[in-house]
Amino acid sequence: MELLLLATLLIGVPLFASDTSEDEPADNETVEEPLDLTGSDQRDTLEGGALNDTISGAGDSDSLLGHEGDDLLDGGEGQDRIFGADGNDTVYGGTGADIIDGGAGNDWIDAGTMADSVNGGDHSDTLIGGSGHDTLAGDAPQQGIGGDQPGNDLLYGDAGNDWLGGNGGTDTLIGGDGDDKIIDFDLAYYDGPNESLVDGGAGNDTIQVDAGSTITGGDGEDEIMVYQTQDSSSVTEITDFDPAEDRLQIVLELETETTDQFSVSDTEDGTGAEILLGDNVIATLPGAAGLQESDVEFVVVLAPSVDDYQDGAANTTITGNGSDNILQGGDGDDALLLANGQGIYYQVGSNGGEDMAFGGAGNDTLEGQGGLYDSSAWDDEGNWVEAHLTNQADTLIGGAGDDVFLSYNGNELTGGEGADVFGIAHETPEHTENLAFAPTVITDFDPAEDSIAVQMGPIYGWSSYETVSVEVWEDGTGADILLDGAVVAQVHGGQSLTADQIQQVQALTDLP
Repeated sequence: MELLLLATLLIGVPLFASDTSEDEPADNETVEEPLDLTGSDQRDTLEGGALNDTISGAGDSDSLLGHEGDDLLDGGEGQDRIFGADGNDTVYGGTGADIIDGGAGNDWIDAGTMADSVNGGDHSDTLIGGSGHDTLAGDAPQQGIGGDQPGNDLLYGDAGNDWLGGNGGTDTLIGGDGDDKIIDFDLAYYDGPNESLVDGGAGNDTIQVDAGSTITGGDGEDEIMVYQTQDSSSVTEITDFDPAEDRLQIVLELETETTDQFSVSDTEDGTGAEILLGDNVIATLPGAAGLQESDVEFVVVLAPSVDDYQDGAANTTITGNGSDNILQGGDGDDALLLANGQGIYYQVGSNGGEDMAFGGAGNDTLEGQGGLYDSSAWDDEGNWVEAHLTNQADTLIGGAGDDVFLSYNGNELTGGEGADVFGIAHETPEHTENLAFAPTVITDFDPAEDSIAVQMGPIYGWSSYETVSVEVWEDGTGADILLDGAVVAQVHGGQSLTADQIQQVQALTDLP
């Protein structure tokens, strides 16, 4: 009996007969089968069903929709739109510049030739760019668009100058040949780890990732930016950083005031380098022994909860947040931006408080946003009212070193020792209705070593200026600088200054 039972199980014969046939279709019941659809040489719209369908677009620019099931979709020739929808789909873009969205499921997508745009959708996808300049996104770019379940994706750009976005999850991003841009920031709604593997491959790549990833720039001159939060314990590994050709930027979002400062040291075994914030290692660089703080660009962005920050010896860019900040640069070549910090992805705004910046030793760049402007509007009761909106004037002190000042709409500048450059940008009532900005004040201009530049182009999109003039004060201790007849700067010590000595630039960002 035991031998009969074993033999019965192995060959799959039911041990006991049944009088029912619930799993067998009736004679008149239609059994649904997977679809096998092929388009024509014209523009086709082909739509699958609930099973594992095969859909081929053939010629021209087709639209393919897989729906449920693990579908096989092939765009063929032409600029196709392919949407896998639910299921673990296999997608071939073909020879055109296609738009592909895998949808939900663990999809495998080969974009094919030309410049394709591919979004893997939810879950863990494999995306291959092919030979064109492709855009590959592993997960939905934000919640509500394509889903909210980031997966562990594999993205391979292959040849061409590709854009790869991993978003949430632990991803593998390989740029391949070409000058690629690889971005792997966690999605705002995703709280999981971001320990991705990034390889730029050959070419001059731009890599921007959250802390915790392993990064290989590959051949070429690569730019790497690592975004570090203050409470993160993740350590980033950069395997092949060469300060002679690569650029590394560490961006810290400061959420609580701290005395911790950036530093760089060799590893204990002397074969590599470490980057520290206070006593905590935040990045390791195998093979980079001898790395100096000047080889790394540090950026500190103050959250709204932080007022002050004092830097150490590193070269640091410190961005204020619009409150009454006090920023101290320390010994390195620092950039202090006193304004309404809009985060690391945006230009610094102009809603600043009454701030102070001290450059300290080193060749620093200090930027201030000041000014007072008036505006008018109708109130809720239909009355015309005047509004007075103030950006408090900032105080910028350069200290020792050859410093660069960027003053927008009225700030107080003190150069200190060294050959300083004072850059002035201003809006005047002659160019903007109902606006009135105080002039920039330079407290210690030395014509023997300092210089002044004025921005002739607009700040906020109004008209450009045409003429620069200088009026010496009656007491002979300084001079006013005028743009189209309006005073934009008061220069203490500028009594010998002439208009020909003032550099005219289209924008202060043109200054070296």
